[in-house]
Amino acid sequence: VVIVSHADTPCTPCGACRQRLWEHGTAQTKVFLYTANSTSQAHQVYNLAELLPQPFVFDGEQAQES
Repeated sequence: VVIVSHADTPCTPCGACRQRLWEHGTAQTKVFLYTANSTSQAHQVYNLAELLPQPFVFDGEQAQES
């Protein structure tokens, strides 16, 4: 997953987006955060477990650890 913002620093996804990513990804899904700001070009990399350490898990549904 790649997220690009026009801010000076990379922007993390909101809580609702993190939960949705969790439901469709795995704990190890990589999330790459970039800024399109031509003076900075900073970036960060996380996995979903780092961004959402305690996700809401629906009945028996759980992100895979692979």
